[in-house]
Amino acid sequence: MSKKNIIPIFIPFQGCPHLCVYCNQNRITGNEETLSLDGIRQRIEEQISYFKKDHPIEVAFYGGTFTMLPFSKQLEYFEGVQNYMEKGIIDSIRFSTRPDAIRKNELVELKKMGLKTVELGIQSIDSTVREASGRGGNIKIYEESIETIRQLELDLGLQQMIGLPEDTFEKTMDTARWIKKMKADFVRIYPTLVIRDTELEVMYKKGQYHPLFLEESVEWVAELLEFYSKHKISVIRVGLPPFEEESSFVAGPVHPQMREWANSLRVYYRTRSVLEGNEIGNHLIIKGTQKNINGLVGPNKIGKKKIEDAFNVRVQFVNTKNPEKFLIDTGKETLEVSMKDFR
Repeated sequence: MSKKNIIPIFIPFQGCPHLCVYCNQNRITGNEETLSLDGIRQRIEEQISYFKKDHPIEVAFYGGTFTMLPFSKQLEYFEGVQNYMEKGIIDSIRFSTRPDAIRKNELVELKKMGLKTVELGIQSIDSTVREASGRGGNIKIYEESIETIRQLELDLGLQQMIGLPEDTFEKTMDTARWIKKMKADFVRIYPTLVIRDTELEVMYKKGQYHPLFLEESVEWVAELLEFYSKHKISVIRVGLPPFEEESSFVAGPVHPQMREWANSLRVYYRTRSVLEGNEIGNHLIIKGTQKNINGLVGPNKIGKKKIEDAFNVRVQFVNTKNPEKFLIDTGKETLEVSMKDFR
């Protein structure tokens, strides 16, 4: 996908038919009140001043279930952006909503007013996981909604959560395979966190829910990133942004560099698969671009340590200019690790 400057407008809980067990938008966003139209315009003015790169600018309504607001309210929010679109300052609008809350006639009208992208909170396609998470929904309806979005030629983003109640790695990959089948333009991956003042916090404290361990979560994310990269689906975010208040976080897999850690695992897995079964001396010389080397080394040198531990060798890196592969001198022969299409 082409890069965009995004102006997020949070409308916590607006339009939500009920609370999912994991959700407390006010705690996540730090917003206790919904912005007025003047507040929205002020937010746009502030954000525009921060942008340094000349990418298209898109206003994004997050935090609620946009299409379950009264249609008059949806139009009101869009109207608040129209002046900037007419002046050519804002290029488009996106929103997030439930996949079972799509009405074609309303999307048609909103598209005329600049709607470009629709994000759907899928979370999981497994009915047991959705039921345990208070999410509900019907996959057939999800697919019908996606078909409607495709018919209107809107960009489609799908949001996936991992580690929800009753979730397993295989269920997570089933959801990823379904997202591929739906031909999403992009994906967000959110490891489930226990946030204060949620039903999930109650479940956690009663011992009825156990979040993923951090390393387990990173391994799941690494597999998902590899899968989506293979099928050319952009992953535009991994994990929630930092909490406004640390006290909002109770438990779960949080790491400021989760994506970097997961990517390091991906490069490690690729490198390990090439090295296995080959005769190796007491050191390895790995040649690649600095970007790819950094990707393997990872946060706290986790990837480098994994290779050294797995093969009982010392690793040395040499910077070269070929972005599509590593060349690994094992002391016995030179092996290649493909970095092509690595994202």
